[in-house]
Amino acid sequence: MQSDRYHWAATGDVNAFFGLMLDNIAGLVLTVVMLSGIFGFPVDFALQYMIPGTAIGVLVGDLMYFWLAFRLAGKEKRGDVTAMPLGLDTPSTFGFVFFILGPSYSQGLGMGMDETDAAFRTWHIGIWCVVMSGILKLGLAPLSHWVRKVVPRAGLLGSLAAIALVLISFIPLMDIFAHPLPGMVALSIVLTSLIARQQCDGLVQERQQTVTLLDTIDDPGRFSGTTGHGESI
Repeated sequence: MQSDRYHWAATGDVNAFFGLMLDNIAGLVLTVVMLSGIFGFPVDFALQYMIPGTAIGVLVGDLMYFWLAFRLAGKEKRGDVTAMPLGLDTPSTFGFVFFILGPSYSQGLGMGMDETDAAFRTWHIGIWCVVMSGILKLGLAPLSHWVRKVVPRAGLLGSLAAIALVLISFIPLMDIFAHPLPGMVALSIVLTSLIARQQCDGLVQERQQTVTLLDTIDDPGRFSGTTGHGESI
């Protein structure tokens, strides 16, 4: 029987907190790395002006969702309401860096500004883009229920699925192909567990020695103190 009491925290909140926190930290790091590495944006400026405001905005937004969850739970007398997580989504991060912040900084340098002035100009443009996108989302919010009815859920989650395939599947797949012998064995175990839904507890223990042996064949120096080319580590 479902309890009507709304709890402040549940067991899964620990996992959800660290998942959301690390995801946002990764988004912030990705933003700074791409801006500095691709466009030459000053890292000190990004850490001093851009990152703190973004972090505070995410915190305030999550607290607002937290309050809305309590409000909905009290209104409907339910104990299973979950607050929606707020954070930096990867598609928007790439979009802002490559189509707004980076080009704005390069344009500022091309106008004869020094790095600091160009960075301030980029920062201000980024702020106004966030404000305008918020106004646009607020104006389109009444249409959200209609969009959810018309567009299939797979279409709504397409961008997330694409990013997940790249970051979670494609990049690790390159590591598997780089070391095919141990990688394909590990991949077969994962696919057997997830797709075929077979219990692999005993199978994993039995194949650990096989993976170690194949890893040794793929890179003999890894366990002998030398590299694969016979050089001392």
